[in-house]
Amino acid sequence: MDQSTIDRSWMYAKNLKRHSTEYRKGIINFMNAAEEDRKRRNSDYMCCPCADCKNENMFDSAEDVHGHLIQRGFMKGYTCWVKHGEQESGSGVAADRSGAHNQEDEDEHYMFIPSPLGGEMVNVDHDLLQDMLRDVEDPAQNERDGMKFSRLVSDSETPLYAGCKAKHTKLSVTLDLMKLKASSGWTDKSFTDLLGILKAMLPVENTLPATTYEAKHVLCPLGLEVRRIHACPNDCILYHKQYADLDACPVCKASRYKRKKSADEGNKSKRGGPAKVVWYLPIIDHFKRIFANPNEAKLENFKLRVLLFCTIIDYPALGNLSGQTIKGKKACSDCKEHTRSRWLKKSQKMVYMGHRRWLPLRHAFRRRKKFFNGKRELQPAPKDLSGDEVHNMVKDISNEFGKKRKRSKTKEKGMWKKKSIFWRLPYWKDLDVRHCIDLMHVEKNVCESLVGLMLNIPGKTKDRLNARLDLQDMNIRNELQPIRDAETGRVYLPPACHTLSKDEKIAMLSCLKDIKVPSGYSARITTKLCGPAFLREMWPFERYMGVLKSYVRNRAKPEGSIIEGYTTEEAIEFCVNYMSDADPIGVPASRHEGRLSGVGTIGRKRIRPDQASYVQAHYAVLQHMAEVGPYFEEHLEKIRDENLGRSDAWINREHNSWFNEWFKNRVTMSTDVPNEIVQLLGMGPSWTVDTWQGYDINGYTFYTIKQDDKSTVQNSGVRIDAFQDQVGSNTYYGRIEEIWELNYVKFKVPLFRCRWVNLRTGVKADKEGFTLVDLSKIFYIKDPSNKKMHIVRDGKRRIVGVDNVVDEEEYSHNLHVRPHIDLDDDPQEHVAYARSDHTEGITL
Repeated sequence: MDQSTIDRSWMYAKNLKRHSTEYRKGIINFMNAAEEDRKRRNSDYMCCPCADCKNENMFDSAEDVHGHLIQRGFMKGYTCWVKHGEQESGSGVAADRSGAHNQEDEDEHYMFIPSPLGGEMVNVDHDLLQDMLRDVEDPAQNERDGMKFSRLVSDSETPLYAGCKAKHTKLSVTLDLMKLKASSGWTDKSFTDLLGILKAMLPVENTLPATTYEAKHVLCPLGLEVRRIHACPNDCILYHKQYADLDACPVCKASRYKRKKSADEGNKSKRGGPAKVVWYLPIIDHFKRIFANPNEAKLENFKLRVLLFCTIIDYPALGNLSGQTIKGKKACSDCKEHTRSRWLKKSQKMVYMGHRRWLPLRHAFRRRKKFFNGKRELQPAPKDLSGDEVHNMVKDISNEFGKKRKRSKTKEKGMWKKKSIFWRLPYWKDLDVRHCIDLMHVEKNVCESLVGLMLNIPGKTKDRLNARLDLQDMNIRNELQPIRDAETGRVYLPPACHTLSKDEKIAMLSCLKDIKVPSGYSARITTKLCGPAFLREMWPFERYMGVLKSYVRNRAKPEGSIIEGYTTEEAIEFCVNYMSDADPIGVPASRHEGRLSGVGTIGRKRIRPDQASYVQAHYAVLQHMAEVGPYFEEHLEKIRDENLGRSDAWINREHNSWFNEWFKNRVTMSTDVPNEIVQLLGMGPSWTVDTWQGYDINGYTFYTIKQDDKSTVQNSGVRIDAFQDQVGSNTYYGRIEEIWELNYVKFKVPLFRCRWVNLRTGVKADKEGFTLVDLSKIFYIKDPSNKKMHIVRDGKRRIVGVDNVVDEEEYSHNLHVRPHIDLDDDPQEHVAYARSDHTEGITL
């Protein structure tokens, strides 16, 4: 029955006493409705809607609820008994499944939600758990799933124990504890122990699950479908669709199942479990779950379009995805059929020496012999193959699935070993770059090789005996040939030009140890075709692989453990969207996310500055506020009119000295009403100033010099490009001495008090393009050639809010400066490949 047709004025009539006949009759009707609802829900408890309990407490005795209503009356606004079996007007959803909230005071239906663009008033549903049940319900579910869902609904209404708050139900408490387990990485055994301790602390008749298995059983209906598909142990087929009923692989004849001996029948074997299992999570079910929440999906229709624009892989995986051979004579992914390769007999590996073909035709390195393989390079670079050309090369290749047998070494391998499945995409041949080599692995491998080579680390360096013998076979770099001692038989490898001495190693490692970079610093590497490097790295995937491996508890069945942990965490993540004050599981959000305004973080201290510093700080704020710009022009024009013939420098000094006072009087005596910001600026900031040692603003972290000295990172260095009329721009470098936060009643303005470097004597640029600053004003990277100078990494962030700067510069002009390289074309090529200044070679 629609509650709008029922007169319930007796519930809140001021002239009606609670001991009157009419009120008691209404109480009896309410108790009858609540009792029927409790029977329909098959529950032993009912909510108490009195003015004190407000449906937050549940009782198993109807007499307790009846007594509360007689003594205290009904809670405000509860004319629709949604917690006791009724429906809201126009709802059409059962009260026990609707999650409709009580008709309480109107102000309690709204909550202030902060956002990066300011707060907004949004309607908040107080019974989010019931909303979750409504969104996850599937009308097309079968009878078995329907029973599971009914049990889930019952658990959402069952209190944890008699007399507890209504929000503490069996389902809600289990969700909270399971979220804690997933986010903390607890094992099932430790979680079971915790449940046992909590269950012993609670009243005897509590409904808390006793084991991890029971807790997962509560959340069972929230889990998504997982399919187990049997596979051939040699990866030939999946026992799916037309192969679903087979017991052996039609390709390699391998059995679908494991065989194990039977103890009862002697040596006879019987069928065991599947030889290999593929775990499949249907994507459609996941999409349904993603858009189940109407607050996020907004009940709109979506047309999903997916585009694979490149793959991100390491080099060994390139052969698996592209189908190209990455070993042997034709292994270069760029040169392809024009690959130049050479087999090193002593090192037992293939090397590719045609890399100089990619240099400009007149480059000096093309004519150098001894620098490389003893030959000149006159051939141009191979032509890049288009997508159509590559497709024509692979279109007739037939793929053979399964593990391959070893082929005869006499048969030369072709350049392509299979046709990639990606060629089925109609746009694949039109992409300029189809496969991206993971920059993370390239950086790691190249860095390890160079460091191992320069520091001569055993096991890491490539400069070993076999490499020197290969140089001897190639008849190049004779001074590096190994020297054998006739008496002892030991071999001595002379130090090469790249081998550092002990003192040089100490200097290099000390320099690296002293480097202090800003928080969140990373190199800004990019390319014209593929874009920023972070879009082509495997850091997030490698990190997530570590998360999946952490799910493994049974090492004998790692795949099953991963699926169990993943699906459980996914169900909990779905519930987190409906849980108030719940953070998502996984990598925490950045402390800067969703906040552009500044906030102090370290070392707050209140001071009362001197008059000169106070005036200077207030003037700096006025100087950079857009609302004050017209007043600056007005004051300058006034000074010029009153002091004709004065120079611009004198007028600017007079303007700087008296603007604060003039601006205050101008705003106070103004006939037109300025906006509130101008009024507060005219009043000036509070004399009590908050100072900080650390400050976060616009997504960056800044420290003072004092805090930097105690930190492992460097956040005190700043750079600013100052523009002056008829003069141009100058780049100033400095370090933050103090961080002030001026309080203008309704808003605060942070200021950095910096110590700036003298541009004439303290700043210079070296031939490599680095800016050097004297007296340790900026970064702490010491220049070994000059103890006074410190290298400034170009592209350091600027102070946001000064000189119309709104964000960090994406690129720096010095990034395009070519480093100084001596390309002297000396036909004699007198190069000392062996070092003569030290004898710290390798003795084998």
